[in-house]
Amino acid sequence: SVDPPAPWPAMSGSLVGYAAVGIAVLGFGSNFIPVKKFDIGDGVFYQWVMCVGIWLTGLVVAVCYGCPAVPHPAAVMSGGALWCLGNVMCPVIIQKIGLALGMAFWCGTNMV
Repeated sequence: SVDPPAPWPAMSGSLVGYAAVGIAVLGFGSNFIPVKKFDIGDGVFYQWVMCVGIWLTGLVVAVCYGCPAVPHPAAVMSGGALWCLGNVMCPVIIQKIGLALGMAFWCGTNMV
């Protein structure tokens, strides 16, 4: 188990956790708002830009943790491929049935 770095040692763990949850609440799902407001074509470029952003965030976190080894790389890659497949369909679904129902469908299938 790798302990996370302590960027703010004076802050308590609970405060950092609540701050992270607040950021997640504001960020999760808001990435699909442009899909509803603008014509995105087939959604491939939108999906590519979103995946690059997520990859860069993961790269920064991995570097901050000292690049830990991945225990099961095949499982991680197959999970990422399945997520990417679902992510390609999300803009099309949101364009067809709407943002609220599309996000409900996306989140419901993520729980399965």
